[in-house]
Amino acid sequence: ALLAGSAFVVIRELRRTEDAWAIFTAMCLGGVLISLPMALLDQRMPRAEQWGWHLLMGACGMISQLLMNHAMRFLAASAGAVVTTATTGFAALFGYMFLDETHPWTFFAGAGLIFGAAGYIAALGRRSPHLSRDAQGAPVLESDEEAERAPPE
Repeated sequence: ALLAGSAFVVIRELRRTEDAWAIFTAMCLGGVLISLPMALLDQRMPRAEQWGWHLLMGACGMISQLLMNHAMRFLAASAGAVVTTATTGFAALFGYMFLDETHPWTFFAGAGLIFGAAGYIAALGRRSPHLSRDAQGAPVLESDEEAERAPPE
């Protein structure tokens, strides 16, 4: 969760100056460098009928990452970190519901802690103005009503 939140903050800052494709390419190259040694240790070629699924997964992953990179330009860091933290829980829930994966009760207890903490942080961020600031310290306005009430700069 800490690394996911950190990645979100870094991508959000990069999004101020870089486009979504540049960030996506850098993340892919970083992922290749990190995972390549392990992949070479246990290399298995997919069967012919599996290539379509691999291509579909790659395309869906690329599209979703590009959309997320684009959206990060408009999202407060605190809100984005909460959303990023929840992705692991949602992926496991998807596996449980659709892929017949089973998890021990400790997994669900941990997921409850993650979602509970994320909800608490989100609620705290809405009440505390100092938590709703971007990296430069400027307030992040959560709604159009707040934007209308905000003093002119």
